[in-house]
Amino acid sequence: MLLPNLFRPVETRLRNVSVPAVQHKGTFSGGNAVASYQGPQLSGLDLWVLQAVLAEATSLHDSNRASRDPKTGHMDMACSFNRLGQVMGHASAGQLKTNASLEASLARLQAGKMSWSEDQAPAVMLPMLSVIVGPGHASSPQEGVTGLAGGRRKRLCLRLHPLLAEGVAAVGQEKHHLKLQMSEVRALKAQSTRLLHHRLTQSNLGVPVEYGRDTLTGYIAATGASRHQQRRLNERLDAALNELEALGWTIQLMSELTVSGVLKYKITRLNPGP
Repeated sequence: MLLPNLFRPVETRLRNVSVPAVQHKGTFSGGNAVASYQGPQLSGLDLWVLQAVLAEATSLHDSNRASRDPKTGHMDMACSFNRLGQVMGHASAGQLKTNASLEASLARLQAGKMSWSEDQAPAVMLPMLSVIVGPGHASSPQEGVTGLAGGRRKRLCLRLHPLLAEGVAAVGQEKHHLKLQMSEVRALKAQSTRLLHHRLTQSNLGVPVEYGRDTLTGYIAATGASRHQQRRLNERLDAALNELEALGWTIQLMSELTVSGVLKYKITRLNPGP
């Protein structure tokens, strides 16, 4: 989930498109592990929906209502559109601009496939999550999700990728998985802030980390090709930093510049508590 550039801003008009034309492929190596993704370019909304799915899966797992399959490693979970909307911070899924936005996001997440391997073991590309339409059968992105929010299927059965399922099962254990507080996630407003928050939460709680301004803008979107685009990107970064600061993060503009001559910030992530 922390693959570089996996989540990027998407134009509002494309948020209801189940499988957009813009595709993304990336690989990330760390230590003896390699993670890969290929599929639609995912947006800030897709990040928000995925975080809600994982938060709900964690709740179900903690109450023994969801568990990992011992053979495949995936996890099946029962949910609903309204419940996902509530976890995201809405009274119901209907409070999203349209139910179609949630439908399309689930379809994009299902169309995206990723793999994870360690010690050069063979890797298999599997959907990040799948909508289950029958016992043991995962649907295609279109047939599994289309129309669900319209009432033809009030309940959802989602199957999580083994890597995501491992992270859910590891919550509360001494393992290297990132844990977020949904209260903080729900407080985020702008898509740019959500994307920046996603990247910055990889730092340790309460430990200041230095970032160049060019690095921070890169977390939000690719550098603008024109002066106007770059100016808009800088405005979005300033607004995102202000929003994080309002949540309790410490954003300090440093006096020295980076080696390349750009502004540098020292950022301390908020500790939202247990």
